[in-house]
Amino acid sequence: MSTFFQNLSGLSDRQVYRHELAMADLAEPLGFDSIWAAEHHFDGYTMCPNVAQFLTYMAGRTKRVRLGSMVMVLP
Repeated sequence: MSTFFQNLSGLSDRQVYRHELAMADLAEPLGFDSIWAAEHHFDGYTMCPNVAQFLTYMAGRTKRVRLGSMVMVLP
């Protein structure tokens, strides 16, 4: 599955993060093999500023799913 942290519905930032984290937590119990994340800066496209940090967080919350980055913007 992929996570984008997009706010297309006018939700608060907190609501968007809570929703995306809840969806990522469901990946393993629902049988997904991997969780992928992307980051984009300087626009409203996505609100995940650090994919490595998010995937590290998910590594501590999962046991078997693989983790990957779709986009990791270099400085």
